[in-house]
Amino acid sequence: MNRKEIETEARKLFIIESAEELFLKQGYYITTMNEIADRSEFSKPTIYKYFLSKEDIAKHVHLKFLVGRINFFLEAMLNKKTPYERLFAFGMAYYEYAENHIEEFKFQLLWDSFPIDSQNISEKVYNEIAEHNERIGTVIKNEMKKLMPDEKPYEEFDLHHTMVSFYSSLRMVISHSLFGCSRENVKEGKMFYINFLKLFLRGLSK
Repeated sequence: MNRKEIETEARKLFIIESAEELFLKQGYYITTMNEIADRSEFSKPTIYKYFLSKEDIAKHVHLKFLVGRINFFLEAMLNKKTPYERLFAFGMAYYEYAENHIEEFKFQLLWDSFPIDSQNISEKVYNEIAEHNERIGTVIKNEMKKLMPDEKPYEEFDLHHTMVSFYSSLRMVISHSLFGCSRENVKEGKMFYINFLKLFLRGLSK
């Protein structure tokens, strides 16, 4: 990149990080573009040179979180010997990441299900999010296929939908464990999550 491109990327990153602080502290809906402008010390016209909308900025924050989360998952799966161990490590890494990044996890819950208005989102960030989701999805699907017995009739299973069900179910149970339990029952909620994870994986292997 030339100097101008480097400066542009640095400005965009600073705006993203400024918005991230506000989104995590007070929520996406309450945060205004005026507040993002004040926090980043860029004027609104300048911000709109780099981003289409507040939603576009939020998707860039979401992408940043997504990349960090996926890298954490993949690292947790390294050096595990069997498909079961790798998928179990993935599931436990998901819980650990959510537990240690509560506000980020809440943000993820919103944006994983948020309807996308393509007019308000840059094509580049949309495609990058799709690519990273495909990357982790492919890893999970490959491990699931290895976990299933050779004699299992694969035509009975749609691996893509099984992977999505697995990912979505883990997210739902984590949400219940972290937010649906009283403080004294969070430990019990985690055990419920671990049992659910084991049952799901054993169901695939039989």
